[in-house]
Amino acid sequence: MRLMNMEIINGYWILEFLSEIELYYSPNVIGEKVKIIGEEVRHISKVMRHKPGDKLYTTDGKGFLYEGTIEKISKDEIEINIISKKYFENVLENIWFCLPKIKSQDRIEFAIEKCTELGITNFIFYNAEREIKSNLKRTRIEKVAMSAMKQSLRLHLPKIEEVNSITDLNKFNHNLIVLEQKSPSRLSDLKIISGSQFYFLFGPEGGFSEKETSLICSENHYSLGLSRLRTETAAVSCASIIQMLI
Repeated sequence: MRLMNMEIINGYWILEFLSEIELYYSPNVIGEKVKIIGEEVRHISKVMRHKPGDKLYTTDGKGFLYEGTIEKISKDEIEINIISKKYFENVLENIWFCLPKIKSQDRIEFAIEKCTELGITNFIFYNAEREIKSNLKRTRIEKVAMSAMKQSLRLHLPKIEEVNSITDLNKFNHNLIVLEQKSPSRLSDLKIISGSQFYFLFGPEGGFSEKETSLICSENHYSLGLSRLRTETAAVSCASIIQMLI
């Protein structure tokens, strides 16, 4: 089966032809075939009860949407023949969210899930002085991000990175946007320039320490509004506003 020409689609993801599909994830794309392994196999074969010949849509998490038909199903693997593929632009690829490692894993997962649904694909976690130190459950967070990507029909798997402290973020000072409740500048007034990287820095629940404040080199401070928001709420609110700015 010959692969159709690739189509490149610019702009936002929510298009009519995507709205009703089942979307699966697999990075294993070789030539004109997609191989699915792991938990997705059971869901496709046992839960959705797909059989050879059925049509499936998959993504490699790099912006490609593959339309194909199931050729083989086994206990551990599903092989799909690709009929066509489309590439979707990541319109928020220049946006990074820098979040503190908060104690509650559930709240971290909430932030990742909702921000992914809203199109954020880059996250950096740092240790804040006014937060109880906790280990980031990377495997769990990456799983939440993948699930949110599929659920919201987005085709770019988020990147999750970690740094030790705010000091490590100062290398981005020329494009570091500090979210601060008391700032007179509203985030809705920010001009996001295409091609430039923007790093949005969110503080911990107790705010930045005096030491952290002195270490933040950026002069770009913006407010999300009058309310004092929890970290995960601030992240979701910011993602919503950014969508309107692009």
